[in-house]
Amino acid sequence: MSDGVRERVSDRREERPARSRSRLRVLPWLVGVLALVQYLQWTVVQPADVQGALGFTRGDLDAGRWWTPITALVVHDSLSLLLLNLYVLVLYGWRLERLWGSSRHLGLVLASTGAAWAAHLFVGGATPFFGASAAAFAMLVATAVRWGEEPQLLLGGIVVRARWLAVVVGTMVLLTGLESGPSFLAHLIGGWLVGMTAVRILPPSVARAARAAAPAAPAPEPAVPPRARAMATNVAPAPTIDQILDKISAQGIGQLTPEERQLLDEHSRRLRDR
Repeated sequence: MSDGVRERVSDRREERPARSRSRLRVLPWLVGVLALVQYLQWTVVQPADVQGALGFTRGDLDAGRWWTPITALVVHDSLSLLLLNLYVLVLYGWRLERLWGSSRHLGLVLASTGAAWAAHLFVGGATPFFGASAAAFAMLVATAVRWGEEPQLLLGGIVVRARWLAVVVGTMVLLTGLESGPSFLAHLIGGWLVGMTAVRILPPSVARAARAAAPAAPAPEPAVPPRARAMATNVAPAPTIDQILDKISAQGIGQLTPEERQLLDEHSRRLRDR
């Protein structure tokens, strides 16, 4: 593994504790509801009853069961598919929720499920529709497009690009889901369309909020001796907070240099001390 790759992977590890201070709202609830519904299928209620009550089948809307296109998100008929979906939601969902904010992340989950449901009406036939695979595909696509060049460290010290890891995981989800029938392609279609659209039109809320919280006027600069000022003329000017935030939005926080990370940390401390 090259020194450059090791450094970038190390930056990603250091990034997660700092981000964990922000509160996630959508991801914990989504994972908890998926796990709870699966537990009920194992213990209290028959799986067929849960899937029949929450899953969508043709004729539900005519029968007044208007909630099933939404509740279909939380029920699965395959444990292996559920575990793969949970893996994707936990691995990629936290970063997207921190990038876009909780409300937009919830919109991504609902929009991808709705798009998959609409596609299911054309390709699904009489088979039932349920599962969180459309949301998982949307997160995989959004991550692959936005952070596709970032290195991901796997077990055994193997480093792959985030884009190729997303492709491998997405293929596993697709092959597992296709065991239930070709209608599972609706999840892929809906998730891909919404993920591609979201990553191109949604601005990052984290950078915008940090920029809005920045002080209106910069703090006065300390007096610099003439000799030090003359020496500084040959040194490239330090990046501004706005430039650092723009770089995070475009490339991810893992691309920051040590100097830029130090400036960002100092700016965050000043905001907390105000």
